[in-house]
Amino acid sequence: GWGPTGEAMQAATHDGRVFDCSFCADVESVRGATQRLGVNTQGLGELLVGFFRCYAREFDFKGGVVSVRTGGHLSKHEKGWTTKERGFRGDRHLFCIEDPFELTHDLGRVCDP
Repeated sequence: GWGPTGEAMQAATHDGRVFDCSFCADVESVRGATQRLGVNTQGLGELLVGFFRCYAREFDFKGGVVSVRTGGHLSKHEKGWTTKERGFRGDRHLFCIEDPFELTHDLGRVCDP
């Protein structure tokens, strides 16, 4: 089931926006899903090199958003993160990381070049 009681969980921000914060509380279901993915055969060094290759050479910083929620990448246009918000110093959306719970929040907004 979803959440500790099997129901969807919601959270509201200071400005009244509501976000779905549900998570899978069924540990056995998650364990079964991860076992179906297969065993990782790469060493730590290979995984680290792959991470740096992805984010140093392949990732589109001008148009991409990292999404933990989807396990992939989204576009800045899709998220509406293509322009600087008024009144925020340094709000450039350079390295965008979608907050998996508050979907309008760019976690990477605080990263400076």
